[in-house]
Amino acid sequence: MSKNKNQVFLYAFTAVLGSIAGVLKIVSIESPLYRLTVYDIPIMIAGFTIGPLYGGIVGLIADIFQMLLKGYPPSLMTLSSIMWGVIPGLFYYIKRYLKSNTSKVIVAVILIILTSATAFGINTLQLYLWYGSGSFIQLPGRIITAIIKLPIEAFVCIPTYYVYQNMIRNSQYNAIEYDL
Repeated sequence: MSKNKNQVFLYAFTAVLGSIAGVLKIVSIESPLYRLTVYDIPIMIAGFTIGPLYGGIVGLIADIFQMLLKGYPPSLMTLSSIMWGVIPGLFYYIKRYLKSNTSKVIVAVILIILTSATAFGINTLQLYLWYGSGSFIQLPGRIITAIIKLPIEAFVCIPTYYVYQNMIRNSQYNAIEYDL
């Protein structure tokens, strides 16, 4: 398959996942200091499947959706959304050095935990900059939510990665062999 068709596939896949993440980010339960959403799952799927560059772009698309539709300004939250795609995207490069599926799953789970902790830290800093020390009141609830979301993210992202790999292997699209 030609490189142009691979690029079109990657752009389309990025746009679809970005749109899904953007809609999920808008359709969430939120207060000024707290948001319960699963928008991060399509962003992580993009990182795992097509790499950190496209994963970061999907995170940026999701954040732009929210900025345009809800009127939020660019902030560190934008960086957090991008990190949801970039850190799992490291798996895209690490996986070729891992021999067994078990080691791939372990590395993927570690990257999900690392991503969640990084995004949590960035978001907490931004909330502190916006609301001061009052933002720490909801910190226990945010920590519990992050802990509950970790297995959900792992149980969705990792099998989706394997389904994507099988789909690519059995189709005419070979998006795995693109050069950045």
